[in-house]
Amino acid sequence: MLDIAKKGVGSIILTSGTLSPMDSLAQELKLDFPVRLENPHVISSNQLWAGVVSTGPSGYVLNSSYHNRDVPEYKQELGNAIVNFSRVVPEALLIFFPSYYLMDSCISFWKNGCQRNSMTIWERICKLKKPVIEPKDSSLFPAAMQVSNRGL
Repeated sequence: MLDIAKKGVGSIILTSGTLSPMDSLAQELKLDFPVRLENPHVISSNQLWAGVVSTGPSGYVLNSSYHNRDVPEYKQELGNAIVNFSRVVPEALLIFFPSYYLMDSCISFWKNGCQRNSMTIWERICKLKKPVIEPKDSSLFPAAMQVSNRGL
């Protein structure tokens, strides 16, 4: 960025939803930004909870390490935890997986795997929420959202 600025560029426009705080970004880039526009987040703090859930409903440790991610008990416990959160969290849940592999593996297990009840874990999730699964190809995301808006 310094090389660009030294060439006499009149304006450098940076846009992103994740560049805040701008002071630390300016220090990292070693540039001054005399004109800045930073908007507050659209979600207020009372609409968000972020935390670490280390164990599932039956006490099994939720550890998605390489050695644990294919263990059926882990997938069962994670799925049951998501079902429980789906019951108490209004509106939507945003669930991050460490990899597409783990996300696909868990969803497959929840759809086809062990079921103690008459419904699979996936069916119980879908009864409470409308899952939108992020496709690996970002150009397919609008189509995934369209499916969600029509219902499952």
